[in-house]
Parts: sequence; C-alpha cells; structure tokens
Amino acid sequence: MKILFCGETFPKAYELLKTLMPEDDVFNCPAMDVVKVGADVDALVPLMHHLAPELIENTRAGLIQQFGVGLEGVDVNLASRNGIMVCNIPSYLTPNAESTAEHAVFLMMAVARKIHQCFAAFH
Repeated sequence: MKILFCGETFPKAYELLKTLMPEDDVFNCPAMDVVKVGADVDALVPLMHHLAPELIENTRAGLIQQFGVGLEGVDVNLASRNGIMVCNIPSYLTPNAESTAEHAVFLMMAVARKIHQCFAAFH
C-alpha cells in the first residue's frame, strides 16, 4: 500500500506510521508536488494541506484520511462522487478536544475580567 502524507508538516506522524507498517510505502512530499505524486497512491493523508480538485479527480486513492478533526481541506462531495472514502479523527476521541474547550472558556473569562489591563499594569 502507498500512503502519502501531503506536505512536510508533522514529520513524526509519517515516521511513526512507517515503523508501524513496515511492509507498506509510507512517505511524504512537498506541498507543491502533492497533485503529481498523489495520483499514484492508495491513501492520502492531507495533514494541513488543501487537496486540489484535480488531485481528487485523478488519484487512484480509495481513502482520504484526515490527520485530525476538520475536513476543511477536502471536498467530501467530490471525493464521494469519485468513489473515495473520506475519514477523520472525531474530536471526542482525541486528548485535545477537552483542553481546547477549556482554553476557549478561559480566554472568554479573561477578556470579560479585563485581564489585559492587569498585564499592562505590570509593565
């Protein structure tokens, strides 16, 4: 199986998968080469990369597996029309979902309590 990690962000991700799947060809390529290289793979992992429509229309991949929660960079309807399954990692299964929500609430409370004025008082 050929699995392309689209772009060069998160290098540890594909390196880890390579160790877990030594019999498969797991690799990445620069973002500018994804359309060309992605045409001849079994699975695409977009990472933070937007998948161009011409890639989705011309790849032989049967799976687009998003590395994370959102699917903003994948045209799911186009992929479905081309017989490509699209998956992601639901936020409730990741350790970041709760901490991200807590951080958002903290920031809202900080703004409401004028925390920026407190910081300014220390300068």
